Amino acid sequence: MTWEGIRVGVGRKSQVGARTAHFVDPITIGFDRLQIIIQEFAKRIQERWFWLTPLAIAITLLATLIVSDFKDKYGLKANDWRDGTIIAFVGFTLWAAIAGLKSWRRPSMTELMDDIAKESLSPLRHYALTYFRAKDESGASHVLVYFDPIWNCYLLPYVSLQPGQSDPSDVSEYATQRFSLPKEAFAAHELVGLEVRHSKTSEASHHLTNYRFTFYLMSVGAKHRDLFLKRKFEVQERTYRWLTIEELLSDTASMSRNGEVYRYMRDERSEFFGDGVPLSIKEAIGK
Repeated sequence: MTWEGIRVGVGRKSQVGARTAHFVDPITIGFDRLQIIIQEFAKRIQERWFWLTPLAIAITLLATLIVSDFKDKYGLKANDWRDGTIIAFVGFTLWAAIAGLKSWRRPSMTELMDDIAKESLSPLRHYALTYFRAKDESGASHVLVYFDPIWNCYLLPYVSLQPGQSDPSDVSEYATQRFSLPKEAFAAHELVGLEVRHSKTSEASHHLTNYRFTFYLMSVGAKHRDLFLKRKFEVQERTYRWLTIEELLSDTASMSRNGEVYRYMRDERSEFFGDGVPLSIKEAIGK
């Protein structure tokens, strides 16, 4: 990667669970959701023959009407028994007819695969991860993260992007809002070719969500560096800290929530922490 052509790239390295050399869109679906889709498909197959039950009852009632001699019994007149049987016969006949029409078009394997594919093609959530890099007095590289009390872990500051949106100026503008700074405080540079793709299944709905994380190296303007020279600071009720990638990898909660990103940064260490990668702030961060 050359920093002169940082917006231009051919090919890309990506990660889906494990690191791969080139990304190819696969069918990705959680096991729980796949199990539900298959169970629903099996249920539709079983329901295809459900019309036989009301049909059998209707035939039995018809035979009763033909061969039986209704008599007064249990306080009901013979005609009442006949009328009741006729009503039941009509009801079960209509039930069998409606169920039969619904089951006329049998479920196919194509429909099953389409259901699985639709689930796999769930909306892609694209997040731009704003990568702030600095060094301490010993020369160790640090990453700026914030503590999320809901997830109870450290995350990289991020910006949610719309489909097709990737302009660095948009990222830098949204990022300055997170820190209550003017637009000119940051400059963003997309790290072309570096991205993480990950899929997670909701524990509540069992629906799969696909995530795409791209990285933007942030540069902090000279007038606004004092805040970022602190090892720990707070902005808009968020607590920010400078941590090494090793510290993030050793944090169990952060790895369980955002481990795909931190492992990718470790595996692509030279692209994130190499000597040729510019620093967000040139001065050494404090203790």
